[in-house]
Amino acid sequence: MATQKILRSAPLLAVLAFPSFAPAVESVAAAEDHSNWISWPTLEPVAGSALDLSAMNAAPAGAHGRVIVKDGHFATAADGQRIRFWGCNISSEQNFLTPADADTLARRLAQGGVNIARLHHMDNPWSVASGGSIWSKDRPDHAQIDPGQLDRLHRLVAALKARGIYSNVNLKVSKTLVPEDGFPASIAQTPPFQKQVDYFQRRMVELQKEYARQLLTVKNPYTGFSLAEDPAVAIVEINNENSLLGQRTRDAGRRLEQLLPEPFRGELAALWSGWLAKKYSDDLLLAVSWQQGATPRAPLIGPAHRWQPDAMPGTRVDVVPGADASAVELKVVEVDSIRWHAQAYVGNLPLEKDQTYTLEFEAKADAPRPLQVVISRDDPRWRTDKWRTRGLNTPTEIGTEWKPLRFVFVAHSTIDVPSRLSLIIGHQTGTVAVRHLKLTPGAERTGLQPGQSAKAGTVPIPTAPSVAQWRDWISFLIETEVEYASGMRNFLRDELGVRAPIICTQMNYGGIAGLAREQAMDFADAHYYWQHRILAAQRMPGTTTGPRSTPPSSCGVRRSLVR
Repeated sequence: MATQKILRSAPLLAVLAFPSFAPAVESVAAAEDHSNWISWPTLEPVAGSALDLSAMNAAPAGAHGRVIVKDGHFATAADGQRIRFWGCNISSEQNFLTPADADTLARRLAQGGVNIARLHHMDNPWSVASGGSIWSKDRPDHAQIDPGQLDRLHRLVAALKARGIYSNVNLKVSKTLVPEDGFPASIAQTPPFQKQVDYFQRRMVELQKEYARQLLTVKNPYTGFSLAEDPAVAIVEINNENSLLGQRTRDAGRRLEQLLPEPFRGELAALWSGWLAKKYSDDLLLAVSWQQGATPRAPLIGPAHRWQPDAMPGTRVDVVPGADASAVELKVVEVDSIRWHAQAYVGNLPLEKDQTYTLEFEAKADAPRPLQVVISRDDPRWRTDKWRTRGLNTPTEIGTEWKPLRFVFVAHSTIDVPSRLSLIIGHQTGTVAVRHLKLTPGAERTGLQPGQSAKAGTVPIPTAPSVAQWRDWISFLIETEVEYASGMRNFLRDELGVRAPIICTQMNYGGIAGLAREQAMDFADAHYYWQHRILAAQRMPGTTTGPRSTPPSSCGVRRSLVR
């Protein structure tokens, strides 16, 4: 009897892992301690029994025409009937099965009531050598799809289709370009999977289009259709979980000057200067606009404020106060595997929406360590939403000598409760000391600086913005995203002939600005996760491939606004 090993601490996720994932699980078991794993039997229901739900699927998928969006719902084109999807992910190497395994997987998914499968992480870099990616293991670059791998993918799509299971084709997920693709060596220092950079870097965008052409326009010999025209392809996603503005719960537009190495940072700054030159007739007008609201005022943290520990169960932070809140010593006595579980904070800060603030202090530690500085909602009931911030969420590094730190930010989302300044210190045990802390409305050295000119193309990415400067920056990022998303959609629809509904990425990436980016798409999509804290704390069988963990999007629940 086939078995699959699972962790006792995560029964829900394990039950939803399908038997075809067993090889990846076994490879993890061989490398890691699995003394707390149990064997999970794999049994197929008797055909036609109450446990066999395959009869619910109209086979083959697409028999009633392609999937369309009608009156806010998915429907089939031939009869206009509404269609609902209950799906799963098929991630990374599981897209490239043997014909027998593809047939088995399709049969078992149909028996479980699945009628759509998300073909995810096909472009991954971590299993190229083992034949678990769309790329050839015999080529150093990631530009040319391997014909043999494409044939395996086509065989899987055909097996799913025969069982009434639609395909959701993800284009850019984890593709990671390398110098052999024609990029400088610094491409290795870009964010994981080149997220954010791939929204504006022209060659990256062109390579995305070429990849889509190779993937979507080749005839599937087992169905007679390309993926672009196959009515069994229900969805095409352009760029998974990505936004130039950043993640949905962080602070939009921040830290790009840190995340992007040259020459990519310079390319974005050049686009930014060009955008400003179109908006402002001259640099004097730009300078005057950006200076509004920048004048510093009285500090906000005074004698009434106190540092408080904020530690989740299993962690401990001791606070040794100074004469006032401008100085404190924080002793991190116990930590777990999640850094934000151990914090200290100063609360009851009356920040105002759309105001510039400057936070300054000096910090040192008993040993070099990370430190994360956050302005967030001052509500102790939000213990699981520490990542929802109000303008500042910046990691830094401190050492054993006093280090001056300065952060300028524009506050947002301050409508309901006061704000708090938090120091996230759960990375490791030890002592962190702070002195000369000051939080001041306004900012010095903000706005357009001497030697900077939009006309000359020398305006850098803003790091100490005034309110007007930050509004321009966010507007620029939004327009850049919209241009990318619309351009990619038009390319897929008009040049490649993609017939399925198209989305760019998840609507909540980039915050509410995501609505502008997704406006040109056929529907809106979001991702939700169960047992997210467990996934963050440890590797899970079924979500691990080879030596590294598959990103958590491989375990997501997807929700569409057109259902």
